[in-house]
Amino acid sequence: MATFHFCNRLQLFSFVITLATCLVSMVPVTNGDREFGSSRGQLRIGEFHLKKFGRATMEEPAEVQILIKLVRRYDILLLLGIMDNTGKAIYDLFDKITMNMAEDEDYGIIVSKRVGIVPREQFAFIYRVDKGVVMTDSCYYELGGDARVFDRAPFIVRFSLQDKESSCDETSCDKGLPALDDVALVAVFPSATDTAQEIDQLADVYSDVYEKWNIKNVLFAGNFRAGCNYVTGKQLKASRLRASSKFHWPIGDDVDTTLAKLGCAYDRFVLAGQDLKRAFIPESGKIFEYDTAFDLDRDLVEDLSDHYPIEIQIQPAGSLKDHWNLRGVESEQSLKLYDARASVSDPAHLVTTFSKTFEDYRVETLYTETGDLRKILAAKFFPDGSKLKKEIKDLQIVLHFLSPDILPRFKKAFGEEDKTLTLMLVCDVIEGGCEISISTPMV
Repeated sequence: MATFHFCNRLQLFSFVITLATCLVSMVPVTNGDREFGSSRGQLRIGEFHLKKFGRATMEEPAEVQILIKLVRRYDILLLLGIMDNTGKAIYDLFDKITMNMAEDEDYGIIVSKRVGIVPREQFAFIYRVDKGVVMTDSCYYELGGDARVFDRAPFIVRFSLQDKESSCDETSCDKGLPALDDVALVAVFPSATDTAQEIDQLADVYSDVYEKWNIKNVLFAGNFRAGCNYVTGKQLKASRLRASSKFHWPIGDDVDTTLAKLGCAYDRFVLAGQDLKRAFIPESGKIFEYDTAFDLDRDLVEDLSDHYPIEIQIQPAGSLKDHWNLRGVESEQSLKLYDARASVSDPAHLVTTFSKTFEDYRVETLYTETGDLRKILAAKFFPDGSKLKKEIKDLQIVLHFLSPDILPRFKKAFGEEDKTLTLMLVCDVIEGGCEISISTPMV
């Protein structure tokens, strides 16, 4: 059993008081500066491994501006590679962030102690308090005495993620997607020599977090060194963190997270817990090529890091009906077609179809208690029937399981009159069968 060492709460409280004095001098920014924020009702979580971030970094204005812009992209951002003996550089960065934020923004930060042997470095989480992200506790995963499992002790931070833009209120919340009011984020950076062993040991970290805090929803993030010369594909698959269905890896082994395009998927997220998996937005796990997005000089980017940031998006509360503002709305007309023979042999393809091939679909995935994919849901509004008819024809080409008589049935149910319509598709991955429904809200 690991020993959880908790942060000194008096020190944390003192920092909050210091931070409050900084907020008085904040300078509003234009909406144009916020173009990389997360979508309404969603939270974007990122991880970025910096190259020896410290006092020298803060003396480079161009690098500081890039970091400020990156921080503003995310609702929670984990920074690795903080190597500063004074411990002041990361707080100087945070001061610059808070001095250049909009009036409706509010940031928080928690920084780990210096971990590891040589070099010793720190983790830092910067998060958006105004987006409902609240830090409630923190600790380190360490064994008692001189025993050591991890070269750098994982830094575990407990958050409440209750997005303020969701449609949940004090008395009710659609249970299609849960409010993640208790989530643990675990910052990790395995050693270069015992990478496979440390990745495997993260399964024990998950078990101990659950035993200590009774939290099932856990997100591991960091530079896992999960590829190339550090760990083989065979070793990775054999690790409990990959072999168990409890855990989901949204960044694939084929995703190159290095700036030099080495073909190495070093940086990763690992999700655990049914609620967190359900809140995860499919296909949102990716790298962010900020050099291209910000049109940056290559030398400047290389000075900052040899990694790209990675990111995922989650929707902590609400559901498909919440998202489309349909909660409690009855249908004036509806058409439902169910095909029990339909099967989803390639769930990832179906998710990609609605996420990328067709525009403006809201896609959700639901999981069983054991973490297996159970259902895929997709929904979309159509301003008139003609656009929906065309979409159905296109869908039938790609999704062969759709009923061939759906168009005749649709015309019979709704006629030729143009109406605002909603299409919703629900497929059961485990038991088979897909239902497609088309409805118009009651006026």
